[in-house]
Amino acid sequence: MLSKMLKLKDYINSEREKVFIKIEKPSTVTESLKLLSRHQQTLIDEKVRLTNRLRKKLLEVCPQILELGKLKNKKIIAVLAKYPDFSKYKRITLKSLLKIRGIGKRQAPFLLKRLNHIEYVPGLTDIYKTIILSYTKRILQLHREIKDIDKNLDEIGNQSKEVKHLKTLPGVATKLASRFIGEIGDIHRFPAEKQLAVYCGIACVDDNSGKVTKAKAVYKANKICKQTLITMAGCSIRFSPQCKAYYLKKRTEGKSHNHTLRCLARQLIKVIYRMLIEDRDYIIRKELRKVA
Repeated sequence: MLSKMLKLKDYINSEREKVFIKIEKPSTVTESLKLLSRHQQTLIDEKVRLTNRLRKKLLEVCPQILELGKLKNKKIIAVLAKYPDFSKYKRITLKSLLKIRGIGKRQAPFLLKRLNHIEYVPGLTDIYKTIILSYTKRILQLHREIKDIDKNLDEIGNQSKEVKHLKTLPGVATKLASRFIGEIGDIHRFPAEKQLAVYCGIACVDDNSGKVTKAKAVYKANKICKQTLITMAGCSIRFSPQCKAYYLKKRTEGKSHNHTLRCLARQLIKVIYRMLIEDRDYIIRKELRKVA
C-alpha cells in the first residue's frame, strides 16, 4: 500500500492531477438513485444466477425444452412455472396454453406440438418438478421487482436534470443514467474530467520502472461506474455513427474488443463531463459548431 501511495505522490500533491476526491453529502434524489440502482443490480445478478441453475437442471432432465427458446424469454419461464411436471406435457391443450400470459394465438399451435412430443428422463420428475417450480416462480417474481424499480427510477430520474441530460446520449436509458449519476454524485466535486476518469477506473496512471514506460489501471476505482461506462460504450456503438466509427478505427489498429470499449468509455467521460458541467443535453460536434 505504501509503494502504491508513493507512486501516486505526484498526483496527490498536484491540484491539477488530484487523485483523491472530496466526499460530500449527496442530495436526496442522488442518494435515492444510488440505493435503487444498486438494489436493482443485485436483483439482476440473482436472476442471472437462478436462470443458469435452472438451465443446468433442464439439461439433466429435459434438454429439448431449451430448443424452444432461451430462458431469458419470459414465455418459456411462464410455461415451466405452469407445467413443471414433464410427465403431463402430453395432456396440455391449446386452450390451457393460451391462458399463459404472453403466448399468442399465432405461436401457440407450434409450441403445443413441440410440448406434446417432448422427451424427458423419467424417474425423478417429482423431484425436478419441485426444483423447477421454485426457480421459475422466483425468476418471474424478480422480473416484476426489476420492472417496478425501473418505474421508480423513471419517477426519481425525472427530478434530476443530470439524468435527463445523460438520457440524450445514444443508447443510454434511465437505468444506465440513474446508476451513473447515483454513483458520481455532484459533478462539480471533480476539478476536471481526468479526475472523473480516475474515479471511474477508466483512466490509467503511470507505472514506470527504470527504463520501462507503461501505465496501469487505477487502484480501488468505483467498479460500478466502470461497469456502467463500459455498458454505455457498448450500447453507443449500435446507436451512434460517431461511436461506431471510433470503434472500427481502434479495431483496425489491432486492439481487442474489450480494449476498444475501454477506449470508447474514456472518450465518453469527456463528453459526459462537458455535458454535466455546462448543464446541457448531448449535441453532435457539427451541430455544436452551428449553435456556437
